[in-house]
Amino acid sequence: MGKTLLPEDFCITPDMRKWARTKIPCVDIDSEHENFCDYWKAHGKKMADWVATWRVWMRRAPEFARGNRNTRFVASVEMPFVGGERSPGPPVQLRDHPLFRGIKKAQ
Repeated sequence: MGKTLLPEDFCITPDMRKWARTKIPCVDIDSEHENFCDYWKAHGKKMADWVATWRVWMRRAPEFARGNRNTRFVASVEMPFVGGERSPGPPVQLRDHPLFRGIKKAQ
């Protein structure tokens, strides 16, 4: 299979969402997916496997968030087991977490 540009209709599939819940529960995948699509559309690069490229991007998202002091890295709230699998709760911005309230940003 040859390399192609990111398809216009590149969406998160149920399998991709399941992979993300398991491998990177602390990443807001919808927001990060938007960043991924914008980046690759803006750069116009071709790739051989867009799903694999997406997984690499998602795995590296926490590194980028820490390095950039960005809010893309989120904590997840543990939810009960659903269908034999632990499901992460809704994303919570770290700055909104009770442990971080009142802490001033370093200058």
